[in-house]
Amino acid sequence: MSLLTKSKPEGRDVVALAPGALEYVGFAAYRLEAGEHLSLSAEEHELCVVLLAGRASVIGEAPGQEAFNWENIGDRQSVFEEKSPFAVYLPPHSQADVVAQGPLHLAVCRAPGDAGK
Repeated sequence: MSLLTKSKPEGRDVVALAPGALEYVGFAAYRLEAGEHLSLSAEEHELCVVLLAGRASVIGEAPGQEAFNWENIGDRQSVFEEKSPFAVYLPPHSQADVVAQGPLHLAVCRAPGDAGK
């Protein structure tokens, strides 16, 4: 089985791996336009949302914590800029909406999580 996956030239879901393509982790990449949003639910997993290029607001809640609202984060215009990307960690059972402030490229990385540890 090949793990090489080509991105789609257009559309919201740029890269989506087939179920079971990776045994322990998951990965997806998205392209959003200004005002579009992506709803995320961590369920039993931990999520890392990486803002590859563009700006976004991330609004949500995590169990045992107050609701969060990080507005207008991210400052790279391209993945080739010599800057580190902004990232948001979502613990198991958390939920969030990512709202694009302009053209936005983001990656969502998923790994098994244990909320009790």
